[in-house]
Amino acid sequence: KTSPFEQGTYYALHYPRTHAENTISATFPVVIVLVIASMMTAIRSSSRLARKHLKPIYTITEQVQEMSANNLSTRLNVSGTKDELKDLASTFNTMLDDIQQSYEREKQFVSDASHELRTPIAVIKGYGGMLKRWGKDDPSVLEESIDAIVGETNNMQSLVESLLFIAR
Repeated sequence: KTSPFEQGTYYALHYPRTHAENTISATFPVVIVLVIASMMTAIRSSSRLARKHLKPIYTITEQVQEMSANNLSTRLNVSGTKDELKDLASTFNTMLDDIQQSYEREKQFVSDASHELRTPIAVIKGYGGMLKRWGKDDPSVLEESIDAIVGETNNMQSLVESLLFIAR
């Protein structure tokens, strides 16, 4: 004797369609509410998470905005930052150290250069005054003053050329 499955007979269970439609109709609003609630929870959680992770970036941005040429001693606070942000803040602080050192060297250089330029100017001014008072009538004062003025202008020219070379 052969079984019904071997003969190609199939059996189907009958389930009333109206019962399935009623179940779907009853659960659909609940599913919609759950989906909306899940989406709102996900949005709120992701917003909190984003704020938490972006806070160090906002802090670093505020600190950088407060810095200026007159306040080069301020450094970024690297505590509380992690990984790449800490590396970025450390690199930025190192750059600020280099800029501050360069700025201090530049200030010292300008101070030294202005001092070096004042000396020949004072000498030229002094000899110019001496020429005005006595140089017209005394050839030795005239000769000494002209030699000093020429020597000091040569010194100034050499100093200015050195400054231009350094500036390049």
